[in-house]
Amino acid sequence: MYSVTQHRPSYIIILAAVLGAIYDSYYLGIYGIATLLFPLIALFIYNVQITIFTNRWTRLFTTIIIVTAFEVFSAIIMVAFGFAHLNFINFVVYQLAPTLLLNIILAVALQFPLEIFYRLKKSHGRYN
Repeated sequence: MYSVTQHRPSYIIILAAVLGAIYDSYYLGIYGIATLLFPLIALFIYNVQITIFTNRWTRLFTTIIIVTAFEVFSAIIMVAFGFAHLNFINFVVYQLAPTLLLNIILAVALQFPLEIFYRLKKSHGRYN
């Protein structure tokens, strides 16, 4: 999410597609789901970056929204094409909740180091 401010949109989309293909091959075993969703998420972040990077709370809530959207949309795609049969309770308990918990912990723990690494400041010209 932080690197969107540092690179051109075309580079971010290509990188997201490549990372999506790697994610598909390792975690899902079905090519196309993350390869489609990662670039769409990158475009979303690029288009709303001025709002997202205003403070730490908006970055945290954006992380929660993006992770939830990715998990829900990937589950919907898998069910729609018959790759999986999901029970909503099992999906929330065994897939969505642990993923959200881990991502929230990582977002909180890494937020300050990433701000320093990417030099995010409110005085940055891009955010005024």
